[in-house]
Amino acid sequence: MFQDVNNRWMPARGIWNQHAYHITNINDDGSLPRVQQNPTTFHQQQQLEIPGIPDLTAGRLQIIDNGAGKPFTLQVRIGNAGLAPSTANLPLTFYAGLPANNGTKLGTVMLDAFAPGTYQDVQFPGITLADFNQDIYAVVDAQNTLEECNENNNSVSTSVKEATPTRHGKISLTTDAPTYGPNTPVLIDYTITNLGALPADFKVTLRLENANNAVLETFSTPTLETLTGGDSQTFQATWNTSTTLAGPYQIHAIIETAQGELVTEAIHPFTLIAATEGPVVTLRTTTDKPTYHTNDVVLINHLLNNASLNTLIEDALLTITIKGPDGQVLHSESQALNPLSPRALQNILTPIKLQEAAKGSYTVTVAINGHDDTTLITQTTTFKVENDLQFSIAGEVQIDSALLTRGVQQHCTATVTNQGTERVNGLTVQYLLVNLDTQASINTQTATIDLAIGGNHTQTLSYHTLSLPITHYACVLQAKTEEEWQPLDFKTFNLHSILSSECSTVYAIHDQARSDTQLFTYDLNAGNITALGPLYPKRDLEGLDIHPLTYQLYASTGQPRSRLYQVNGYNGDITPVGYIGFKHVTSLSFHPRGQLWGGAQGGLIQINTDTGQGQMIKPNNLKMEGLSWNNAGTLLYATAVIEPNPHSSLWVYDPQTTELRKHCDNLEGEIESLETLPDDRLAFGIHDDQALSFHVFDPEQCQTVQGSRIQTPYNDIEAIAWPSANCTQMQKALQAFFITLSENQDIYLGEDRNLRVSIDGQIYQGQLALEKTQGIPPSDGQLHLIGIPDANEDGIDDFLITYPDGQQQILYYQGITSD
Repeated sequence: MFQDVNNRWMPARGIWNQHAYHITNINDDGSLPRVQQNPTTFHQQQQLEIPGIPDLTAGRLQIIDNGAGKPFTLQVRIGNAGLAPSTANLPLTFYAGLPANNGTKLGTVMLDAFAPGTYQDVQFPGITLADFNQDIYAVVDAQNTLEECNENNNSVSTSVKEATPTRHGKISLTTDAPTYGPNTPVLIDYTITNLGALPADFKVTLRLENANNAVLETFSTPTLETLTGGDSQTFQATWNTSTTLAGPYQIHAIIETAQGELVTEAIHPFTLIAATEGPVVTLRTTTDKPTYHTNDVVLINHLLNNASLNTLIEDALLTITIKGPDGQVLHSESQALNPLSPRALQNILTPIKLQEAAKGSYTVTVAINGHDDTTLITQTTTFKVENDLQFSIAGEVQIDSALLTRGVQQHCTATVTNQGTERVNGLTVQYLLVNLDTQASINTQTATIDLAIGGNHTQTLSYHTLSLPITHYACVLQAKTEEEWQPLDFKTFNLHSILSSECSTVYAIHDQARSDTQLFTYDLNAGNITALGPLYPKRDLEGLDIHPLTYQLYASTGQPRSRLYQVNGYNGDITPVGYIGFKHVTSLSFHPRGQLWGGAQGGLIQINTDTGQGQMIKPNNLKMEGLSWNNAGTLLYATAVIEPNPHSSLWVYDPQTTELRKHCDNLEGEIESLETLPDDRLAFGIHDDQALSFHVFDPEQCQTVQGSRIQTPYNDIEAIAWPSANCTQMQKALQAFFITLSENQDIYLGEDRNLRVSIDGQIYQGQLALEKTQGIPPSDGQLHLIGIPDANEDGIDDFLITYPDGQQQILYYQGITSD
């Protein structure tokens, strides 16, 4: 007979039948079943559950120190890790020493029943230990009366030294005085006492803190010896107050166990008092000048010095009082001061604007009050007020534009104002146009004016620039006071070449190393590629286009703070116009009527070519890298990449409907440059195009025209500026005609269709008619100019221009003007 020693085997059937290893053909009572049961679900002994049994465990044995002179308490955690409840009244026995080696039995606790998965911390109080070098044991069910899964986890032991460290401690803390002045030694006494019964290995931290508990200094402390129950140790520490700020402080002592657990702490407060010798603060108050004009600005300078050793000046108030010659208060104001540390300086500048102040002597009184409103110091100074003509007369100059094309008139408006308290009669003023390169005045006009109190005089002067050298100029206003000329104001402007681009030249920008810029040109007649100007490092020019009426080149930067530039079409020099006010203006395009548009971060913008300032027209989230108007000015094309598609799409903006829509989605690569050709096809360049070429695209068919490639040595074309039809048919013919006539290049054709020509020192001016008609092309292929009767009824005969292609246009002659 075989059986389980613990009798845990599951029972078998009461009948044996194993014919052909088949058991379900006989019932338990010996009868034959009509339908046999499924043997996979019937009498499967391996699927029967074995009954669970308990498994008591012992752990976390602790010796609890109840204080010096008091017996200990033993505590152990008993748990049931088995699958069945334990029986009640099982013994838990505690020993001093190993039970197998006749350890001393300390006592027994009878346990309650434990449900599976539960535990309880069981205590046995009233234990007296004479030997702290022995081990303590706790054993549950020492006689193994309970059947368990594991009999080896029924006991736990700990040494007295490794038991829970005592947390019974005390620290006494004092200083040798309650208050201290600056540069005074401080003696700190502290005593540490073990209030427990077990030996203690404490560690101590000693800190200096301010009233907000912020640690200012941590003192070095000795390593403590082991303290037996009830023993104490006393130590000292020293510190010097030096120039530490006056105020409340505290010594903070902390006792911890060797494991870093807090035992106790103590705080002892004391006070640092301010030094009583000498002033707390010094003050020097001065004015920037001894004498002022009646409408001048007085700058009052205050130099403060915290002269104390250890007093922080905070929440202080500086008050200024100014009294006039009559003793009345003219001005009074107060301002809060920043905190001022000992020996620190603080400089304060207070501007006071005089408003038609009376002549005489003025007194400035400055007082500094502390946080409790006590006066720390006062200071007094004086200044005088006089009606000085040099200060009474002010001037302002305004000009039309700081960037001017030669041939355009510059208007300088000068205003002289009497800001004094007395009338000015017979003031001599001069208006000058100065060449800044030679420092010589090329036009000087003198006038004598009278100015009432608060009155002004304005004069506008017009200067013709067609015959002026290309350089820098200034409109200057000056007045004569005390027999000396006193400059009142000036404005400078730059004069640029009349023609900024060639009519047969394509201009483009190559992006080198991502942000370095190289301008280059392509000659439509000769087919030559030429670098234009130097390489501009870190300039990041990305937008480029030619003004359709003045043919000047403009460029924009793609930087976060984008700028507008004028580009010299002959040498590549760039001149800043101004900040656009938008980020990443990566594309430019002129409307045929002369308005400059840009593609910026945030949408389509219009840009003022005089100031560079932009204005939002059509907000959108597209990153527009190419931009170009069609020749009729009815559609604005733009290219943009929308992730994840790496290729650009062609978009169209309709200014009539303000609709922006996708037009084509099959462009090659990432297109950063776009320009409309005279036949309304689009020229573009591909970012990092390894073919090194321009491309031509038909927007009507949405396809690239095969074979339309112009090879270039540049592989990252950011922008293209293609000459307009007007440029090739009108300006170049006019330019050639008048150069032949006058043998010079002093010709100006403005965007308002104004035409000026300098011949033999005289300037002839006129205006082209808006309309053109188609006539017969001249047989010699040249432009012809013939006189016609007065066409606009202004009393002056006019001219008829016939262009080489046969188009005819009236030139309204306006006469001769002198410089």
